[in-house]
Amino acid sequence: AILAVPLKETALKYQKYFENQTNPRLKIDTAVIISNSDTRQDHEDVHEETTSEVQQYFKKINARYGSVEAYEEQMTNKFKDADDEVELLIVVGKLLTGFDAPRCNTLYIAKPLKEHGLLQAIARANRLYEGKDVGYIVDYVGILGDLDKALTQYSALKDFDESDLEGAIVRVEEELKKIPQYHSDVWDVFKEVKNKKDNEEMERFLAPKDVRDNFREKLILFAKTLQSGMATDTYYKTYSEDRQRLFLKDLKFFQELRKSVQNRYAEKIDYKEYEGRVRKLLDMHVGVESVEQTTEPINIFDEELFKQEVERKTGTKASKADAIAHRMKKVITEKMDEDPVFYKKFGTLIDEAIKAFLDKRMTEAEYLKQMMEARSNLIKGSFSGIPAVLQGNPEARAFYGIVKDVLARELPSSDLSKVDDALTQTGIDLSHLIQRLVIRDWKRNDDIQKQMKNDVEDYLLDHRKDYGVELSFTQLDIILEEVMKVARNVF
Repeated sequence: AILAVPLKETALKYQKYFENQTNPRLKIDTAVIISNSDTRQDHEDVHEETTSEVQQYFKKINARYGSVEAYEEQMTNKFKDADDEVELLIVVGKLLTGFDAPRCNTLYIAKPLKEHGLLQAIARANRLYEGKDVGYIVDYVGILGDLDKALTQYSALKDFDESDLEGAIVRVEEELKKIPQYHSDVWDVFKEVKNKKDNEEMERFLAPKDVRDNFREKLILFAKTLQSGMATDTYYKTYSEDRQRLFLKDLKFFQELRKSVQNRYAEKIDYKEYEGRVRKLLDMHVGVESVEQTTEPINIFDEELFKQEVERKTGTKASKADAIAHRMKKVITEKMDEDPVFYKKFGTLIDEAIKAFLDKRMTEAEYLKQMMEARSNLIKGSFSGIPAVLQGNPEARAFYGIVKDVLARELPSSDLSKVDDALTQTGIDLSHLIQRLVIRDWKRNDDIQKQMKNDVEDYLLDHRKDYGVELSFTQLDIILEEVMKVARNVF
């Protein structure tokens, strides 16, 4: 945020106030940016040096940073960064025009501004930034009453109709009236859940991605509006203490539910949705535990770490099974182009297990056991019907699967099993054949890629009798396309 004040002494008093807070939750990292007065190195007015707080400030800045300009550049850069090292700029006569810091979301006005200057100042909080929906203007002077007039008279906006400018500024009081509705909207997501005190039932209800997305959007809107409302005295006059406690209690519940399903369904952890303001709201009014960073989804590749994470994970057996299942689905999506046949089959297996559990054809214990076994097979590269010799050779396994999948469209499974040894050898041979041609930057070398296709095609034509079927040019084209796609992803 930026705080605009009229006097240099006032700016320093504000900074001292924030620095002297004993409650760490109320302590704000600030920087004062004020127009320079007499900062000459030879300034020797003893009376000014001992009594002028502003002069002492400039002396300190020059001594530490070398110049006021160097200090201002360093502080404004820190303010623009996303690490919150400088959260609040306190300014006098500076940065209200031309200063561009998109992450600034609030301007506190404590000095008279009008017309062009007012509009320029407001624009400081109106830059687009990821996770930022609006900018906030807090008016301590009572100047926003002239804003509509300023908007319609400002020459840069002369091409806009007055109706286009309506709603550009909305009073927070109008927004806080919407809090009860937004609160109800979040609960309305779960209207089909019979027991809303049952966390397991609530989490299972959020299994479909579209339902989770809807919940997330409703929750963010409620959280942001509640935070904005709580920054005004009108909020505390409008809602009773019981209502205020209910809003915060439910916000904590929804936030913890959101955090839990992020892990359970292997969603990417991203707190930009809440911004720093909302995280502070939860920290100050709800408790630190509710804003702790969610741990990363279960690591299915590290055997020891996997066992520890599953053991440590709280909740039901079903929630553990879901966490493993959805983590595997995420891995499958990421690796699909490396071996499309293998990973499609594995994805289908997981989907069928999830459906069987939801249809109550499988107990929680059976579901967890099956997901543990599936995870072990996924890591080993093992699946029913895949020759043991191809385990540990994922490239050969991928080429074996591609050729077999194309032939399966014409041959019955009984005939296909008779040529499985030939298909296994094909997978191994194609892997060696392509690997021999791999050179640096081969993916951008058309000649190398053409050679790969020619060699693969020649090999398949030479061995077609081994497969018990005549390969058509259409089948060859399909195999070549899929083989090259895999090669680009694994070599």
